[in-house]
Amino acid sequence: MSCRDLRRASGRIRRSRRGPRRVGRSAGPLTRGRYGSRGSATVWVAGVIGLVWVVVVVLVSIGAIRDARHRAQAAADLSALAAARQAHTGERTGCGRASAIAEANRARMVRCGITQDGIADVTTEVVLSEVATGVRHAIRARARAGPVAGTLADAADPAGDR
Repeated sequence: MSCRDLRRASGRIRRSRRGPRRVGRSAGPLTRGRYGSRGSATVWVAGVIGLVWVVVVVLVSIGAIRDARHRAQAAADLSALAAARQAHTGERTGCGRASAIAEANRARMVRCGITQDGIADVTTEVVLSEVATGVRHAIRARARAGPVAGTLADAADPAGDR
């Protein structure tokens, strides 16, 4: 092996103001080598972009869940009011109207019941699919409504003609 080969294998010694420093292919783990820290900004920017992306996905997911919750509650409230208004005609008619109102609000009526007093109890459900994970969540809401007059007979005959 010649001196030239040994120099190539071990790296060249370069003199600078700070003292001797190894440069080249075998500069060693503690020195920065020929290019220094060039390219590290790309790694940092990629990391920050990834972090921002994760934060945006989380915020959008929270917003979608809140929207679905509000939609389910609004559908339950309106459906219960519609069922209570139709309570004097029977549970089938009242719950049928409540189901139509729930579907108009992009929800599904899960349960509907009308008591003897004309109080409607409605549960609605909104299905939410997460974009990032593909998981489906069922968000439910419950609402109750009844006649203003206090009795079912007063609600059926608002004029008071008995």
